Amino acid sequence: MVIIKNIPSQEGREGSLALPPLATRTLTAYKDCWVNSNKPDINRNKDGIGIGRLFYLNRALVGFDLDGLDINEEDVKSAEIRLYGKALRTPLIVEAHYTHTSWGETTITWNNQPPPTTYHWDGGNTSLMGSTTNVPSAAEGWFSIPIEIAFIKNRWGRKLWAILKGYEGASDSYCYTEDREAGAYAPQLVLYTEAVGEAKGFIVVYTRPNSATPGDTVTIWVQNVQNIGTGSGSFRLRLIDKDENVEVDSTSWFTLAAGASTSKTLTGTMPDKDWNLTLILERTLPTGAVAVDDEKKFTAINIVNWWDAIRAGWNSLAWWQKALIVTGSTGGLIGGASLWNKRKAP
Repeated sequence: MVIIKNIPSQEGREGSLALPPLATRTLTAYKDCWVNSNKPDINRNKDGIGIGRLFYLNRALVGFDLDGLDINEEDVKSAEIRLYGKALRTPLIVEAHYTHTSWGETTITWNNQPPPTTYHWDGGNTSLMGSTTNVPSAAEGWFSIPIEIAFIKNRWGRKLWAILKGYEGASDSYCYTEDREAGAYAPQLVLYTEAVGEAKGFIVVYTRPNSATPGDTVTIWVQNVQNIGTGSGSFRLRLIDKDENVEVDSTSWFTLAAGASTSKTLTGTMPDKDWNLTLILERTLPTGAVAVDDEKKFTAINIVNWWDAIRAGWNSLAWWQKALIVTGSTGGLIGGASLWNKRKAP
């Protein structure tokens, strides 16, 4: 893998970096901007980039020019967006969503931001171009979002626009990054032209409980997690509380050769509520970034709350209301039985 040097170009079209040798082409954003839900009508151009929730919601838009490159579309084997910044609230995720709606760098705001665009191709149907959870938190640094190559192919010879967003639940989850005014630290799109064996993880089979009582140990058994790619890779599984945006449990990193599989177990303690969970499979990229290869979302029902709600509702009824319910239920059963007998009668 070629190491990318972040040296601004002194020639060529605006927004490009000097072309590194061999297997990469590195482009810097030709436009970018940050939008914030607390100031929905304010344009935040040249104000850095915020992603995720920090008291209020933050998103960013970046644009890259795929026209006039000195390589052919079929030469591009993989791609990633690189950002320079730091996580301030964790855990977090940074997602890159595709949009084909034009926007102005000096006029874009929260209120007029374009929506994500679902793209349909033979292998997928989504607006999500890629995501990562591996954002530096100790100090500022580079991190990468692997991009589905179909989006690059779709926009070849034109402009590629991405919406960058994070978790947007109730809990803070936020990072900041530099914008294109930062020169060598501006957002980049890296195109890789060397074909290399690449790992790809997939959660084939997993078992999880449908319900539990508060204090119980909830066990998620991943019977089969498999590397369906063509190269060896390093993976880990994480269990995330979707509502609180916190990690419940995770495995250590494990290596799988191409085609290999293994099983893992994760656990957590059932809270006194219905528990919305996400099981995430992460993979380390050759650049050191972390990609989310697969995820499964599910809910463990709090059966104590469910039963208590029914019991509390019953106890709040007057005696005559209870009598009506019991009589109606009994009548319904008897009536249903009578109808069944009539249908059976010759």
